[in-house]
Amino acid sequence: MSSHAQADVSKAAFAKIKAATEAQNRNDGHPPVYKRFYKIQEAVDYSGHSRSVLYEANKRGDLIFTKFGGATRIEKCDLDAYLDATGVKVEAA
Repeated sequence: MSSHAQADVSKAAFAKIKAATEAQNRNDGHPPVYKRFYKIQEAVDYSGHSRSVLYEANKRGDLIFTKFGGATRIEKCDLDAYLDATGVKVEAA
């Protein structure tokens, strides 16, 4: 198999995975897993916290917002770190 044919197979496989992921994300209401930055509403959906909780966390310095021009975004790794730091893990009794 030539390298050109291998590249075509890889592109086709990637397109199939991406389409399946997008379909799943449309069905469960969560933002796409391959996004690096979330819009505020996507971060709300992902975290389960309200907009006001996220904005308050930003005001306290617990959660970093990134501005792109006038658009406010939250980087997934920052949101995950905030959730890890504020969450309470409970073991089964």
